[in-house]
Amino acid sequence: MDPNKAREYIIGLPLLVSVRPELRLGGLVFRRTDANFKPASDVCIYWCRLPERVLPSPSYLFAQRIDPHSLMLAQSEAEFLRKCRVQFPERTLITWSPEPLAAFSAAAARCFQRDDVLSKLDGLTSLRTALWNEHFLGGGDKAPVPALERCAMLYGFKAQEKLSLKTRVEMLVYLCRTLRERNERLFDYMAGPESGRRALLQECFSKGSLAACVTADGKYGLARPFLVQDGIFSLALYAGGEITWLRHDVRDLTMIAPRGVFTPERVQKLGYDISAAEAALAAVRPPEAAPQQQSPLSSADRAFISRCRSRNSVAEIDPNCSQALKGRYFIYLGDCERDRLNQAQLKRYQDLTLRDLRYCASAYAEETARLVNRVREDSEEDGNLIALIRQYPADL
Repeated sequence: MDPNKAREYIIGLPLLVSVRPELRLGGLVFRRTDANFKPASDVCIYWCRLPERVLPSPSYLFAQRIDPHSLMLAQSEAEFLRKCRVQFPERTLITWSPEPLAAFSAAAARCFQRDDVLSKLDGLTSLRTALWNEHFLGGGDKAPVPALERCAMLYGFKAQEKLSLKTRVEMLVYLCRTLRERNERLFDYMAGPESGRRALLQECFSKGSLAACVTADGKYGLARPFLVQDGIFSLALYAGGEITWLRHDVRDLTMIAPRGVFTPERVQKLGYDISAAEAALAAVRPPEAAPQQQSPLSSADRAFISRCRSRNSVAEIDPNCSQALKGRYFIYLGDCERDRLNQAQLKRYQDLTLRDLRYCASAYAEETARLVNRVREDSEEDGNLIALIRQYPADL
């Protein structure tokens, strides 16, 4: 039996709501389906609470049609990660692009949890990368565009209702069906287990051979992998007449395939210079190992973090831990487990929140004001959403 036919997909979007000063997720919207994209669940939203001291990006909220008030009463970041761990095992996540995925690691670090949420998945696929792959290697006549909404319309999606998070998941499902119909073999390879691509990279590294590579932003060519640490590869990609370095780990959704997919017919159609690629990649030297930096963590710090990660829950901090780690611990309690703070600590956290909000408020207001230029003249919905975004800091 083809294992892809028994596969269950999570088709969804991590909702990135902030990139500065740190990556923050506002949640995950998704639908579970069987291998033929028949729904196995309704569209679900796991909201992730933003601490009051952190303001989201108004532009990110507007682009994803998110009312920031949805983030006020949601589950904590720590609970959000635990819930994803329950949902992800033995399933394949199909999402649009790789950019938001690094936020899972950032969240795990803040919550003193293991950075293993995405590695629980059986597979992880970027639909945007898959569409580029079909365009370059499958003879597709349409080149994908960066925005999910525009790309879905380009491939024939017709919205039955106003644009919403649910509609965006339906767009993903539609594009999955479309790609499967156009090129079932390619789709099943892209949505297959990550272990197969890792084995290919390991084989290429061991033999000094090359692999085919297509990225989420539309670069393609031959690549030479180098193992930089267990399970993580650095790839030298020859694309556009030059070498580009890529990092390949569980959060990177680059397509990796045997070099044989670049058949003479495809190479001729693409105008790709195989000889130049082979010569350039043969001359590439392995990347230099990053210099070992002295860890700022004390032995007590490391023991505390290890203890927390082993249980994915935060213990009482060791009095021997450094002041820096005690500061991180205090912020974590205020953000995720406020009931563990005493009255004096709670007052200190509230003062910190007010300080941070005052610091960020003007930039938030300026970014919100610029959104007015993106409002459709005939859209009351856009105007209402911007009003909610503008009001959010005051409602905190």
